[in-house]
Amino acid sequence: MVDVDMSHNALFHMKSGHLLQSIRKLKLNDNRLRTCDGIERLLQLEELDLSNNDIQDVQDLAPLASCTNLQRLALVGNPLTNVEGCQERVLQLLPSVIHILL
Repeated sequence: MVDVDMSHNALFHMKSGHLLQSIRKLKLNDNRLRTCDGIERLLQLEELDLSNNDIQDVQDLAPLASCTNLQRLALVGNPLTNVEGCQERVLQLLPSVIHILL
């Protein structure tokens, strides 16, 4: 398993061309991300921590739909977690996710 920790780096966006395609666990918590653009090419990704970023809406997670191995997703501390029905909408958008932390 390849784990990558890019937390606490004040990142505004991701460029997946800079990441190993074999990443299975990616920590991006405590950055300034607003979307998941750039993560969609990580097809082996199983766990993703996006806690404490600036993700406003469930649609900002849409690029993750191509990550069909994604099972665990952490979104604590993002504005979207205050939206009614957030968990249901995320699970509908990302059916492979079996554990979500809001």
